[in-house]
Amino acid sequence: MTISTNDFLLRKFNETFPSFNGGMRELRFMVGTLGIDSDTYQNPLFEVKRQIATHLQLNKSVGEQLVIYRYLRESKIDIDAFDFIGESRSQLSLIEEQIFILLQHFNVRGYLVSKFQTKEKFIFFIDGISTTDKEMYVSGVAKEVSRIVREMNYLDWFNDDPDKVVAADYNFRKRYPNASASPYFERFGDVEDIRIFYYKNRANAAQLRLDFKSTQSYFNNRRARENPDKKQRNFSLSIAANRNINKLANDRGITRSAVVDMVFKDLKNWHKLQD
Repeated sequence: MTISTNDFLLRKFNETFPSFNGGMRELRFMVGTLGIDSDTYQNPLFEVKRQIATHLQLNKSVGEQLVIYRYLRESKIDIDAFDFIGESRSQLSLIEEQIFILLQHFNVRGYLVSKFQTKEKFIFFIDGISTTDKEMYVSGVAKEVSRIVREMNYLDWFNDDPDKVVAADYNFRKRYPNASASPYFERFGDVEDIRIFYYKNRANAAQLRLDFKSTQSYFNNRRARENPDKKQRNFSLSIAANRNINKLANDRGITRSAVVDMVFKDLKNWHKLQD
């Protein structure tokens, strides 16, 4: 589409913001601060500028304009600082938590940012906070997200088999029958649903671990019943043997049954478990 150099609205935008030399990041800040209902993903830059100019023609936004002028003058965090934000729904849920914290603890302007995707929403609020330690704040968020993902990496167990997700959903419904009255109201459709649930309820880390172990046991027992090559066996263990099986299971993130099966299926595995 050809843009006329005489486009009235574009001229008004340039007259209002003569020093503007930014891109969509800066335009999104303007859109959010002015409260404009604009789709900054579908509309090209010139159209967003035209919408901003139209809004300023029809509305007195003196205070908001002053915020925008200050924003355009000050230095900004390099966009690469936000590269830690991935595209998985579970990680984005952690960023949404941080956005909520920003709204609670900083004087952040912004009205119609619901149309922004999570990463752009986070950038918008970081650009808008009144602090000189923005880089340190973003770095802290990146470390916190990394820590949570790392501490719950045992959830990778669900990655290789959709039936494990089904087992988790069924097991949680069974363990918490009054789902609507409990924090376990979510249904698990995929591993991302499980991660989001665990991240959101991470304050109850001990209980989550128990629930995870329960799901593992349920899944493995069901698989054992379905597999005729595996038989359920009951036998007595010494206290020391029982303790060592528990230790190996916890260290490796597997079930007790899996430890015993690995050792006696091939005794060479005993050395692998000790390494």
